[in-house]
Amino acid sequence: MNQFKTGALISYLSIFVTNISGLLLTPYIIRRLGTSEYGVYVLVGSIIAYLSVLDFGLNNAVAKYVTKYRLKSEKESEANFLGLISLNFLGLLIIISIIGVLICLNFENFFSKNLTVKEIELGSKLVPLVIFNVILVLPSSILTAYCHAYNKFVFPKITMLLKTILRAAFVFFFLYIGFKAVAIVLIDTFFNLLMTASLLFFCLQRIKVKVKFSKIDFKLWHEILYYSFWIFLASLVLKFQWQGGQAIAGRQLGASSVAVFAIGIMLGGYYNAFAFAINSMILPRAVNMIEQKKNSVEITNDMVKIARYILMILLLILSGFFLFGQLFIKLWVGDFYLPAWYIAILFMLVRTIPIIQVYGRSILEAKNKNRYKSLLNFVTASLALIIAYFLAPVYGLKAIYMSILIAMVIDSILMNLYYKKVFDFLIWRFFRESFLPFIIVTLFLGSFFYFIMDLCYLNSWVDLLMFTIIYGISYVLIIYNLLLSNEEKHTLLSLFNIKIK
Repeated sequence: MNQFKTGALISYLSIFVTNISGLLLTPYIIRRLGTSEYGVYVLVGSIIAYLSVLDFGLNNAVAKYVTKYRLKSEKESEANFLGLISLNFLGLLIIISIIGVLICLNFENFFSKNLTVKEIELGSKLVPLVIFNVILVLPSSILTAYCHAYNKFVFPKITMLLKTILRAAFVFFFLYIGFKAVAIVLIDTFFNLLMTASLLFFCLQRIKVKVKFSKIDFKLWHEILYYSFWIFLASLVLKFQWQGGQAIAGRQLGASSVAVFAIGIMLGGYYNAFAFAINSMILPRAVNMIEQKKNSVEITNDMVKIARYILMILLLILSGFFLFGQLFIKLWVGDFYLPAWYIAILFMLVRTIPIIQVYGRSILEAKNKNRYKSLLNFVTASLALIIAYFLAPVYGLKAIYMSILIAMVIDSILMNLYYKKVFDFLIWRFFRESFLPFIIVTLFLGSFFYFIMDLCYLNSWVDLLMFTIIYGISYVLIIYNLLLSNEEKHTLLSLFNIKIK
């Protein structure tokens, strides 16, 4: 099995483990911390999350340019390029440190309106620790991108998987013996440091990375900064939309509302993770397509192929959460958090098309045509959060998440038109061959199960597990036998070393 297939399999295994550990740990963390402390914990995380995008798109730049140099066997140019990246990274650490100090100094003033004195004290302790975590995470993302540029997907993915498993075990143990939110952040710090050190060792020993500062190409530096800035802006907007919503909820509605909003976003975020799992892996593939000057038909073919694989997983999750999500949340964290179902299901619906079109975003990055997307996202997200801020005191959480979701729908529609302009994206063919057949089958199957569930009274974990398993098996069998081509069946089964005749 090649690096790409194995890496993809481990990516989805990692997502599964992350989701399961998150689902198991979240109610436990809420019980050990309490709603108030949990709300402060996620509030601080939502604020500091903005700093995590201050890599200014350098990881994408590394994936793109190192791939180009590798294809052309230009090791000297690659080393000089990495020297420029290192200088940029040093500058980013200084910027992040300055911003971190400003956040620490102004945390109390900004949130004193709706947070208690105790909540303010806790937040003031967590902020500097989480900022230090961001500084540790940034180099690991750049090192991961370097590995992907050399088609070394397995080691970074396995390292991340192990980190997820061990982190969950440590969090459970330390909360069990009485530690609180500060301990969770310290555990994250330890594993982020270990992750960065492991990736650095791998890059030095296995890929033989070399960095040179002997030649500073200012033209290339300008090109990198231009390319990276628009990646950074897009990443900032993504954080801006949802983490900004949590910040607004914290200021206008209080810590309890933040906790409910965070649960909805966390569940929706698990869904969204499928795009990010493969995005870093397909960017080198997109660069290769552009370097070979592939036409619109070939690019659309690739988009359809990738979209179908992603969609068969997404619609299982989306339809399953629609059917069983409310009961799951009720059993999982209690009736108080039921509004999180509406936030999560709407988030999943709106994000489905952008997720299955993730390859189109990679093509834009490969062609340096992602400026429009970043500007569009920035404008719509900014307007959405401004509207949410003023409507939240009147309409509550609904004003926040509906404003954000409407902006995302507008983005999705306009981006399809932009794909058409940039690489003559065959829009209707894409939806006809990838989206439409899966939607029709899923709607019929989901409607049948909805009717069956209406006749039954589900109220326990046993009921939920039984119906979820039955639905999952039914979905897989129907999709496999009705919609997948022989090539798709072969590809999926080959991941598990199963051969079909």
